[in-house]
Amino acid sequence: MIALLNLPKPSDDLLSTIIQHIDTLQINNDAKKYYDHTQNGNINCSEGQIFLLPRSIYISVLKEFYPYIKNRFDASIGIFKNTNATKLSYLPPHIDSTRTLTLNYIINEGGENTLTTMYKMCSPKLTKAHDIQMIPYENLEVEFSVKTVKGNWYVTDVQNYHSVDNIETQRFILSISFNDINYSYFKNKYSNLIVNEWLPYVGSNHGHFD
Repeated sequence: MIALLNLPKPSDDLLSTIIQHIDTLQINNDAKKYYDHTQNGNINCSEGQIFLLPRSIYISVLKEFYPYIKNRFDASIGIFKNTNATKLSYLPPHIDSTRTLTLNYIINEGGENTLTTMYKMCSPKLTKAHDIQMIPYENLEVEFSVKTVKGNWYVTDVQNYHSVDNIETQRFILSISFNDINYSYFKNKYSNLIVNEWLPYVGSNHGHFD
């Protein structure tokens, strides 16, 4: 599931520091090779990687957001790049291996129609790619898709299969993540932070606001 949150934006100083840090990061291209392998070479997969923030930046995130989120959390940067200017790119359907829930601040969307897609749950044989578990698109049934907008926070159940589709350029996100709480726990404890929640219609591929 996905919900829009009313968390404040990172301060200008923090956001500037994060963007400067992004410029220093190099993606390990082995990740794209794994992604391509899981999709049998049928789509243009993004280069992508999650980077834990250095302690100095993490402390700044902690100072700004612990007043709102009282559970212990990690903080990281997600970078997803399209390396083929002639095609859209995709981060294929996956569940996170170590993270149970993420709060994602969209620094850069990556395109005009970049979508986060959620899928109906299943238990197929998985292919592990670093810290995530991927399967081919054709093995899943879409539940709904959401356009996550620059400058907003979203909570995402990353133990549900999800993908990021239609990346034109580069997608950057700041993630506050947890490895010991799930979506239901967050929804109950932090209901004051949830603005709108996307839920699947039964028998439909289109989500709706709760």
